Amino acid sequence: MYKKWIVRNPWAKRGDFQLYFMDNGQAIKIGISKRPDKRRRAIQGSSHLKIKLLRTIPVAYYRHLAENVEKKAHKFFKKYKIQGEWFSREIIDEIHDYMPTKTYLTAKHDFSKSLKLRQNKV
Repeated sequence: MYKKWIVRNPWAKRGDFQLYFMDNGQAIKIGISKRPDKRRRAIQGSSHLKIKLLRTIPVAYYRHLAENVEKKAHKFFKKYKIQGEWFSREIIDEIHDYMPTKTYLTAKHDFSKSLKLRQNKV
């Protein structure tokens, strides 16, 4: 079972896009939204499975910059991809342990470096 995470990110400014991770009990969805809670409710409306918002990370004010970060996250987790923006639940510990929490992600963020830093600490 995974650890409980803080859903709302206190460093996010109103109007900024956030990279979010949602769990439906079978897979993890990685996406971007200015209002992840509202996005979760929209997804919940079309699913019989309970959707939980696991984590949000502030990304950018502009959509095209946020989309670049989202694509990079999808590429990083591509071996766990199930379909579209849904990924295997095997990434659940990685999204908690290896992703930055107090900084804004940019398109230059290297997800693999985050992983290497974490592995070196263990």
